[in-house]
Amino acid sequence: MNVKEFVEKFEKARDKEKFVSEHVIVDYIPYEEKISACKNIIDICMYKEVNGEKIFRYNTPTRYVLFVLKMVQLYTDIELSSENPIADFNDLNRVHLFDKIASELGDEYLDFNSVMKMVYDDTVSTEESVVFNLNSKLKVFLGLIDRMVAIADEKQ
Repeated sequence: MNVKEFVEKFEKARDKEKFVSEHVIVDYIPYEEKISACKNIIDICMYKEVNGEKIFRYNTPTRYVLFVLKMVQLYTDIELSSENPIADFNDLNRVHLFDKIASELGDEYLDFNSVMKMVYDDTVSTEESVVFNLNSKLKVFLGLIDRMVAIADEKQ
């Protein structure tokens, strides 16, 4: 059932908790799969490609949307739209369904959220470290020098 159908049925359900419970079909995801899913989220929302280079940037709202959608995808039988995922997020968010799904998952949600925070913290500490930044800037600088030398060689 897609998100729109799920939300419509949820709104009509007499016992909303039971309805949500019936659609949370996975109660545990192995730790390594959580790490992989969280790394994927971080790669999508914290890096942008500019002129062939991966640029680090903060995008916390996108990280949250992707986190919610990934949890729904992994733990429920709700089908997400690949064409308009933000519409799915908004439909779920409008009736606070993710909160209910997270509540149903209990400690499993807390564990997944902890992994997300760890992967995020590792990424930020790596990206903001002086050594990492110097190496990145040096790479860009050396690339510019290589291009300048190539242009100078062409003019001779």
